[in-house]
Amino acid sequence: MSVAYRLAPPPSAAAVPVLDEHQRSVVEHPGGPLLVLAGPGTGKTTTLVEAVVDRIENRGVRPDQLLALTFSRKAAEQLRDRVTARLGRTLSGAVSSTFHSFAYGLVRRYAPAELYAAPLTLLSAPEADVVLQELLADNPESVRWPERFRMAVGTRGFAREVQTVIARARERGLDPDQLVALGREEGIEEFVAAGWFLEQYLDVLGAQSAIDYPDLIMRGVIEAERHAAELRAEFACVFVDEYQDTDPSQVALLQALAGDGRDLIVVGDPDQSIYGFRGADVNGILDFPSQFLTRERRHAPVVALGTTRRFGSRLLRASRSIAAGISVRGSIPASAYDTFRNPHPLASDPGRAEVLTFDTDRAETEHIADLLRRAHLEDGLDWSDMAVLVRSGRTSIPQLRRSLTAAGVPVEVASDETPLVREPAAAVLLDALGVVVDADVESDLDERYVRPERCEELLTGPLGGLDATDVRALIRTLRARFPDVAAHDLVRRAVLDPSFAAGRAASASERVETNTVESSADGDRVGLDTDSLVPHESGSTSRAGGERVLGRVRRLAALLAEARAALKDGAGAEQVLWTLWDGAEWGQRLRAQVESGGPAARLAHRDLDAVVALFDTAAKIEGRQEFTSVETFLATLRAQEIPADTLADKGVRGSSVRLLTAHRSKGLEWGLVVVAHVQEGAWPDLRRRDSLLGPDRIAPALPDGRHGGLLPPLTRSAMLAEERRLFYVAATRARSRLVVTAVKSPDDDGDQPSRFINELGLREDLIPDPGLAGRGGPALARPTWSAELRRHRGRPRLSPSRCVRPPRGGCRSWPPPRCAASGSPSPRIPRPGGGCGLRRTPRPRSVPRTVRSR
Repeated sequence: MSVAYRLAPPPSAAAVPVLDEHQRSVVEHPGGPLLVLAGPGTGKTTTLVEAVVDRIENRGVRPDQLLALTFSRKAAEQLRDRVTARLGRTLSGAVSSTFHSFAYGLVRRYAPAELYAAPLTLLSAPEADVVLQELLADNPESVRWPERFRMAVGTRGFAREVQTVIARARERGLDPDQLVALGREEGIEEFVAAGWFLEQYLDVLGAQSAIDYPDLIMRGVIEAERHAAELRAEFACVFVDEYQDTDPSQVALLQALAGDGRDLIVVGDPDQSIYGFRGADVNGILDFPSQFLTRERRHAPVVALGTTRRFGSRLLRASRSIAAGISVRGSIPASAYDTFRNPHPLASDPGRAEVLTFDTDRAETEHIADLLRRAHLEDGLDWSDMAVLVRSGRTSIPQLRRSLTAAGVPVEVASDETPLVREPAAAVLLDALGVVVDADVESDLDERYVRPERCEELLTGPLGGLDATDVRALIRTLRARFPDVAAHDLVRRAVLDPSFAAGRAASASERVETNTVESSADGDRVGLDTDSLVPHESGSTSRAGGERVLGRVRRLAALLAEARAALKDGAGAEQVLWTLWDGAEWGQRLRAQVESGGPAARLAHRDLDAVVALFDTAAKIEGRQEFTSVETFLATLRAQEIPADTLADKGVRGSSVRLLTAHRSKGLEWGLVVVAHVQEGAWPDLRRRDSLLGPDRIAPALPDGRHGGLLPPLTRSAMLAEERRLFYVAATRARSRLVVTAVKSPDDDGDQPSRFINELGLREDLIPDPGLAGRGGPALARPTWSAELRRHRGRPRLSPSRCVRPPRGGCRSWPPPRCAASGSPSPRIPRPGGGCGLRRTPRPRSVPRTVRSR
């Protein structure tokens, strides 16, 4: 077979951007430490790229002498790609890296080979979480915890508390001995116990040749301090993006690399420091000038980027109103801080900012769906240029996702917002794997016993392919064949025993007698009214339907039996999972949905991504020697409470509205942004966190190796400041239009809008919108309009006030795309292809209150 190659010219260098005076001062910085304050849309990444390019092209610095550090793989890749495109050639070195990747390289480079029995493995956060939980559960007596905690040891909540304490200790530079010393000197027994436990935990990781993320940075700091002279000679200049997200251990790493006054340019925004729950300390950026001195022992200079290119004057004014409540500036000079806080907008369009409040959650979500569809149909905004941001992913995203999908809005949700075990497709395979593992448990007193409910879930899931009607028909058929078997055991035996469903047929008289029996107590245990809900069929139709259902049950039972046989033959979790996946028709159905396009394709893509991520996780866990059994694999995944990276978040497919948390939105922007469900009590969330063991009391270690004592307790004002910064991040993601929504219940004890809404500085107007009152008129979605038209079939005329005007941008969501020539609503019921719909008479209860900017 011949292979043809086509030579393509190398890509031309990217155009040289036009920099403002503040950006040029950063690029032309002569040397030494420099802090760059960069607000939303001020061009910080462009400035960073140009500074790197200037060192390479104009100052003779080799690419491998430059180090750019950031906080995510995606940001590191984008920075590398932009530098490469700007230079117009590939680079020999990576140039950009994450803090953890760089620290991992240091440990691999300098750690003695005999320190690890096998190649060093970096544990993900969920894997480290499971190791810690197992250590607490399996060895509860190995550490003497204070008596008041004895009953909590072994619980997941206590494990999370311990994990936070030891992570905070490592992030702040404390080793086990220092943590024990801190606890003894301050009289805190739980810190003493946590120090002993940390020593055991690190020993376990060392025996497994593993390392977790907090310990990785700590060890990277140790190696960087030991080899500081070599590393400083290797890197001529260090750049850091998103410096406001650093923790004390990362600052210590930078001190080892460039703490002697050499070139160090850091870029950040203290108003966007939102990761305090991960150990980030906003004081790192506020105190940078005094922490990193020049060679002349002076404070590092500060440059503030003073031009925002993201939004216009109106959106800028709203963002400044929020930022006014964030007043701490540390050692930053007042002049630079004033420039940073008052940027000049470059955009001529002032933008739109509005606040909508509703009586109910349902009214809020339905209005958001309608707003997005109208922005797409009337304003011509692409789905991918819109986003809905929320404070809490677990409480808000599921409801919004259902409502938006039902309204025909394509939605993309990052898969790592939730743990893998909560992905529906992964849960199906894990449930089936659990049934395979527990199938031989015979005692119904054992919690692992496979109860009928678990079997029904398999039957009605993607592997079984039955619905509730089919299950009731199955029970009737099995009752006719096995009248002596209890109803609650019929489904269980049919799923676990392939030969059971092929048993003898009952006589005709037995069938008639059985089919006339009302639902018994045994039937109620199955959770189904097996006879009264579905009319009985007779003759060949009934027999054909029963055989069809029995055929599917037999296939599922045979598939589970094959997986059990593989398990008994010593197959690992990955192989057993493959047996379940490969033997089912589910994969072919998902493939067909992907090829068909539309909303079903997006859901199928998500399911396939989750399945691939599950197999990837199984391969990783089996690759570690201590996880060899399928039972351990199941326990490992089920214990995971921390979302992990999956293959699904490599990029957004097609054109979809992004639905994500405010934390995840950082660094992104869209034309239209809806900040949803901004409720008092939820945003700001001022509940005390980690109050059991108090990890936030641990101060950073001192340079002389001693612990730093205790920090003052985390105050309510400090928590409020971080919540305000998070709201500021969400409100500054929009380029053209910002919509903030909340529920304002008429009840005294109902939900009320957040105090942050008042800080937007918008004039409030009550603007009744009868078309969106309560459930309002039909949303601009094909299924909704079709149902509405069917409901009004046979009515010759309607009042013009109950018709909806067609979208101004045309009827792109309707085939064929026809609209009435005139813009006036027709009094007749329009055709579905005509682009018009119907509205119900408004209800006075859920009128949206609208706040619009001046």
